[in-house]
Amino acid sequence: MLARLALLGLIVVIGVVGCRRKAPGPEDCRKLALAAAGVERRESAHSTEQLERIDALTRECLVTPYDRTFVRCMEETRHYVVCRRDFARRRTDLAVR
Repeated sequence: MLARLALLGLIVVIGVVGCRRKAPGPEDCRKLALAAAGVERRESAHSTEQLERIDALTRECLVTPYDRTFVRCMEETRHYVVCRRDFARRRTDLAVR
């Protein structure tokens, strides 16, 4: 009985780890959009156009299946064009396989 409980516990742990969300969540998308806009906080935006760009990038991130590599690239480099190009290349590579 104890062995069955241990096995069940192991299966649950593996399932939770295996089902971990890989796409960025809302907080990740907000951070990505801020990094792309070059500001630390939304309140630091310099114009209405910059706020609109932040909101548009946040929405794009939520509906586009970005991966964590893209988000990390944005956090570390803030080079949206480069990170987006690398992301597109990874998606193409995956589709070809």
